[in-house]
Amino acid sequence: MLRVRDLDATAAEFRVEMVERLRELGVRNESVLEAMGRVPRHRFVERFWVTGPGVVWNADNVEQHVVTDDSADEVLRWVYNPQVALVTRGPTDIPAATAYGDGTTFTGLRPGTYLTRVVPVNTRLEDGPSAQTTFVVP
Repeated sequence: MLRVRDLDATAAEFRVEMVERLRELGVRNESVLEAMGRVPRHRFVERFWVTGPGVVWNADNVEQHVVTDDSADEVLRWVYNPQVALVTRGPTDIPAATAYGDGTTFTGLRPGTYLTRVVPVNTRLEDGPSAQTTFVVP
């Protein structure tokens, strides 16, 4: 009998591991942990680019992954790694933003005016202001 992989069931195992890792990292807010354990992140990410933790983003070390119903465990490990920022595609189908601890780099933006809003997820203190700015790409 042919056995078909259930991506949602497999992803649930990765969500459990992610929540355990978040606890180890000091997240104590039970509402946040419960939500992180419930939301199927893999269903909101179609394609993403990633580098390993602590690796500076450049064209030589970026990996592209696509999430499908038959995605390998490696893809789900990236999606559910709480210490890695996934870069999803922009309107030009190339990485559009990379977030770092002290800044963000935008690439591949078409000319125009943009509004960017940063909303911190401060899982330890549950507060902190959001910020926004506009910028123009000539």
